[in-house]
Amino acid sequence: MVIKMLKISDISEGLTDIIKKEMKVDETKAEQIEYGIYLFISETIKIAAVLILAAILDIFKYTVIAILVFGIHRGLIGGVHAKTHWGCFLSYNVIVFGTVFLSFHLNINKIIMALVLYPICMLIAYLYAPADILNKPVVSKKQRRYLRRGGFIFLTIVFTLAIFIPQPYSNILMIISIAVCIMMLPIIYKITGNEYGRKEVV
Repeated sequence: MVIKMLKISDISEGLTDIIKKEMKVDETKAEQIEYGIYLFISETIKIAAVLILAAILDIFKYTVIAILVFGIHRGLIGGVHAKTHWGCFLSYNVIVFGTVFLSFHLNINKIIMALVLYPICMLIAYLYAPADILNKPVVSKKQRRYLRRGGFIFLTIVFTLAIFIPQPYSNILMIISIAVCIMMLPIIYKITGNEYGRKEVV
């Protein structure tokens, strides 16, 4: 794992050096670019590994849906982050595969489930979205408003779709949504050692 991490770092540093030379960016901007490249590569490897495992387990299409909905939710309403890459990879697997597993075994009427979970998700989102972290704060009030509205709209779309599509797809949409919302709660931030960023500028 250390060797892989070093290789990702070498690639991100190398690409950043090229960008610095070609675009003449300052060191602060270069650090942001390098971090972005590193995250992109590591996330790509993480998702690829999950999809390969999903294909082996013959749950590929269900896993793709879980990953897409999870990713959009996280981009809009945020939540905690693991402190290590191993922690990130393991927690991601637990959430995605746990969602798919539960979707096949949870036998609750989808309308009742939606009526219970939707207001809970909306309340959590209203109180805490976008839930950022210290090293990746939402840096403007305008961006916060945009992310909040987007989060509310996407939650509404997801739960509306869940009512009309068959199981286990409806379960996947609702379970992954409540999982992301739980990740915004203060108790989860405390347990995982995260802190809200909430750094705002006009």
